[in-house]
Amino acid sequence: MRFPEILAVVRLLTFPLIAFFISLAGTKLAIQILPKFGMLDQPGGRHIHKQPVPRGGGIAVVVAFFLSLGAYFLWSPPTSNLFFRLLLPGGVLAILGVVDDRYDLSARLKLIVQILCAATVCFMAPCAMSIAGWEFPWFLMLGFTVLWVVGIINAFNLIDGMDGVAGGISSVSAGCLAIWFLIRGGHQDEVVVMLVLLGSCLGFLRYNFHPAKIFLGDVGSTFIGFVFAVTALSGQDRAATLTSLLVPLLAIGVPIFDEALAVWRRVVRKLLNPTAQGVMSADQDHLHHRLLRETGGQSKAAFVLYCLAGGFALLSILLTFFLDTAPGVAFFLLVAGIIVAIRHLAIPELMASANLVGKGFSLPRKGILINVFHPLFDLAMISGALFFSCRILHFHIHGLIAVMMLTPILLLLYVSGIYRVYWLRASITDYSRLLWLFLGGAMIACAIFGIARHQQWILIPAGRFVVLLLLFILLSLCLIVGERFFIRYAEGLWLFKLQQSRLLSNTERLRALIYGGGLFCRLFVTYHFRIGNVQRPCDFIGIVDDEPALQNMRINSLPVIGRSSDFDRIYEKTPFDIIIVASRNIPEEKLRTVNEFAMRHHLQVMRFSVQEEILDFSQAENKSM
Repeated sequence: MRFPEILAVVRLLTFPLIAFFISLAGTKLAIQILPKFGMLDQPGGRHIHKQPVPRGGGIAVVVAFFLSLGAYFLWSPPTSNLFFRLLLPGGVLAILGVVDDRYDLSARLKLIVQILCAATVCFMAPCAMSIAGWEFPWFLMLGFTVLWVVGIINAFNLIDGMDGVAGGISSVSAGCLAIWFLIRGGHQDEVVVMLVLLGSCLGFLRYNFHPAKIFLGDVGSTFIGFVFAVTALSGQDRAATLTSLLVPLLAIGVPIFDEALAVWRRVVRKLLNPTAQGVMSADQDHLHHRLLRETGGQSKAAFVLYCLAGGFALLSILLTFFLDTAPGVAFFLLVAGIIVAIRHLAIPELMASANLVGKGFSLPRKGILINVFHPLFDLAMISGALFFSCRILHFHIHGLIAVMMLTPILLLLYVSGIYRVYWLRASITDYSRLLWLFLGGAMIACAIFGIARHQQWILIPAGRFVVLLLLFILLSLCLIVGERFFIRYAEGLWLFKLQQSRLLSNTERLRALIYGGGLFCRLFVTYHFRIGNVQRPCDFIGIVDDEPALQNMRINSLPVIGRSSDFDRIYEKTPFDIIIVASRNIPEEKLRTVNEFAMRHHLQVMRFSVQEEILDFSQAENKSM
């Protein structure tokens, strides 16, 4: 390594170390001074700490950040105006945070100031935003900047609810973004900003990790979120696009994901109960609250969140390498990561959504759901499929031609009446009809695209033309049909299994064995999952059936573990509490065998049956007369 390179590395590391020591000393000093000004966070309510703790320690982070960054830019002149974009609105947010930590300002006032600061950032150094080559006009860019900055500020504010969480996650995210800017090259100012923020957060974390001696407060959480939001926008080379913003979004993925879950959870709860608290009201279902309940300790919960933040950071670095060279791989990694995160971390939100679906919407909302949601969803899916198909093949399609391709599909689906199907109760015929209607519309879209190519409105080789159409049709079909199937899957089985296994884990449960694997078994499992005995849920250990062809198979996701002659062996291996007879074709002698076995082991036997009843209203009328 040459001397200039060594000097550059030393320069990059010196100022983060300065920020670390300033923050360390400032935090220690703040622990002594802040209580004298009444800046104490009292226990009680939704707070989880037991003793009064000084809050507003973010002052040390802010001071360390600006002093170190200012010293760096005095030594090495900046290549952008990033420092000034951070200084003025960031200073205003810091002052607002100090006042809020002392006097608890209203949420509306804080939101107004945050919007003004975000607008200031946009006007100080306007940047462009584009989607598929279409550049936003200035008013849309202003709206996007405000949403971006305010959203990230409040994401970090929401995640700051447990010892060491906000500081630790901010350190991981800052390190990740610094690596990303280094890989991209030409972003020296952004690298320094992230490294200095990393040093400032680590210095504060020394006294904030459990048991915390000081809290970050709004002054720290809002400022850290502001720095991330502005630096991510500043790091765009020319015009920001949705794909170029994916990496910084994933780098700060934990706060963003927690904020999205909070909005999702509160909206669904408001729909379930109109008298419930609004979307802006606080609750104790954030990620750190859930992990605290599961792990039983703040240190363990914080460590899990650090690992989660590291996972998001690793995914963002992987996307850095795949977005340009293999966008299909990047898209797959992104979707897979989102699905895994939702599957394991969004249990309360999924359950609330399942309850909302199960209870149903009021008639106006149901009409909105059926007549508005699915057409908009299909439009988004086929538009996204066309965009990613063009992206994968490195082809740019004109907006007018894209509209001409997408319109026939949506029109055919709408005119056919397919949007009046209630997909929670759809049959295989409905899915088949949806498939053929989509293929018909796709053929019309392909014909339009072919005419455009023949007229030389677009220039694309024949081979890429065919691949583009096939990829577009396949991706659109998977998204549209897959979403309908997912609704059935989630409502019919998955969410109810989650309810049994997660939300009722502390309830005394029955271990049940099902006798009979026919249609009644399927009806019973469906009945149990959708209605069930919520006060005493069952864990099904498997199915017993005397049909030889069913042995060692799986029925309704449950294994067939033996015949009726194997009751003793099964009970010895896996004791159970109740036998559920789910068949009407079992001979009487085998039912007596089941009863004798149950009496020996003091077990319950229940028979599930379905019966038809003829309602004779004429007899009731005669009796009333």
